[in-house]
Amino acid sequence: MRIKVKTLLVTGAVLAAAGITATTAVFVSDPDEGPRPVTAAEAQRMAVTRFRMYRASPSAVTVRVTTSAGTTVIRAVVDHRRHRAVGAYEAGGEATRGLLAWDMSGVAVARGGAAEAVRPGESGGAGESGRPGESGGPAPGAEASVPAVLRSVRAVGAGEWTRRGFVGGPLDTGLRLVLGLAADRPDNAQLLAQSGPSWLRGDRIDGRALDVFSGPRPRPQGSAPPAGRSPLAYWIDADGDLRRVTATLGTGRTVTVDVTAGHATPGKLPDGPWKPRRNRN
Repeated sequence: MRIKVKTLLVTGAVLAAAGITATTAVFVSDPDEGPRPVTAAEAQRMAVTRFRMYRASPSAVTVRVTTSAGTTVIRAVVDHRRHRAVGAYEAGGEATRGLLAWDMSGVAVARGGAAEAVRPGESGGAGESGRPGESGGPAPGAEASVPAVLRSVRAVGAGEWTRRGFVGGPLDTGLRLVLGLAADRPDNAQLLAQSGPSWLRGDRIDGRALDVFSGPRPRPQGSAPPAGRSPLAYWIDADGDLRRVTATLGTGRTVTVDVTAGHATPGKLPDGPWKPRRNRN
């Protein structure tokens, strides 16, 4: 009998689209510390992580997508209730800078100003460039504050976004990963523990004590243990709040998502990237 194990922390669609397998990631830790199977208490803590992300939405996140061609950094705000996010990105230092928005269907890139977007793929760029000089000013850098990002996105007209569906590549994997980090209810702790997550080590970020866990893995057969180790790792605090998640996509290709703040804005995200374009005729 084949048992389907639900992917509890990130949807399986994200992993499948990225071509990530359970044997992709390699973690190095002190053998006296880990890895080891999670305890029942740790499984309970992992099970509430996505729900706590949902309750803290909108959240501020910083996404770093690294490939052999360089690193793209995105400073974003994500609304997990509406499955939408907006952000400012930089690729290749400050060589390419702009604004982008995304939801479950794809990505929209602001045209004009300093948003000289590049084609999606291994370079990590956000999308195809549009007509220059139409969005009314330069985009903020990836280190911009949440208010600056939201203000810049609101200033872009509904017709000044170039939209595309998701394609393969580390950037789109990272964007979809961000949207999969929350759920409107806790996960099943018992099923999560049975799907093979491991405690890897303790760590600290900004002085905050965290436990690092590898993600759940699907069972190939009902009686067989989960195979390999998940390419995903989660930094979770004592309350179950997520601070960081990483995905190893292959040699030299990684995605890191840092959750920097919950309740990042009192209102909803700008609707501009999702508004229908007006007919100029």
